[in-house]
Parts: sequence; C-alpha cells; structure tokens
Amino acid sequence: MSKWKSMGEESCEESILELLNECTDKMRRYVAYKDKHRLHGLSISQAEILHYIAARKSEVMFAELIERFKISKSLASQSVSRLIVRGYIRKARAEDDARNIVIYPTKKLKKFHSELKDVERRYLFAALKELSSRQMRDLLNILTKLNTHFDRSFV
Repeated sequence: MSKWKSMGEESCEESILELLNECTDKMRRYVAYKDKHRLHGLSISQAEILHYIAARKSEVMFAELIERFKISKSLASQSVSRLIVRGYIRKARAEDDARNIVIYPTKKLKKFHSELKDVERRYLFAALKELSSRQMRDLLNILTKLNTHFDRSFV
C-alpha cells in the first residue's frame, strides 16, 4: 500500500502543506543566521516581518502581523516602530476604520527584499545540489504541476 493511501488523503495533504511552509521558514531563518551582515542589524523576526510585507501585493494590516507571526500586540508594535525608524515601512490609519493601522513598504524595503531573495536563491541552489538528477526532475515536475493548477484556478 502506498504511503499516500495509508496516511489518508487529507493528512497527506496537510503534511505536504506543513512541509512546504516549514522548508520556507527554515530556509529564511538559515539565511538570516548565516548572513547576519545582510540583515543590516535586523532581528530574524524583523526580517521575517519585512519579507512578509514585501511579498504582499497590497498593504498589510497591523492585526494581520499579530495573527501571522503569533506575536503579542506589544512586540508587533515595537517591531513596526523600529522598522519605520529604519525606513523600511510606513504606517497610516485605515481609511475605512481609523482604529485599524495599515502598513506599506517603502522603496528601501523593496531593495532590501530583492537582495534578500538573491541570497535565499543561492542557499536554495546549494541545498538542491544534494538531490540526484532524478530527484531534481521529479521535484520540477511536481512544482510545475502545482504552479499550473494555481494558474488555472486564478484565471
């Protein structure tokens, strides 16, 4: 019996999602640990917050950071304040509800994010070299199928 059938389809799907998220998080933390000088004195948590903000196509709500990173309002507020002082983000009150705070990336963040993505690519490519040619082809095929599915889903 295949591992897929013995695990059950739902638990296998959850495991795949968890592994993809864990791999992404671990790679970012590894990059932050190995390339501290590239973080310009930012903590790993601050770098993760910046990555999340930069990767979004629109503004980010302050409350979203608390939920996404499972941090207290106080810690989120401290991190946002430090990132504003360093020029990576700016904040404003939401137009529809002044109680909500909206966070926007600055040009400095976009440049920093681009540099960080280049470093992440180098570390990812180094990790991929541990795979055999067959494993690389299999991974490429799987990711291509997933990407094609998402492309069709959002059209």
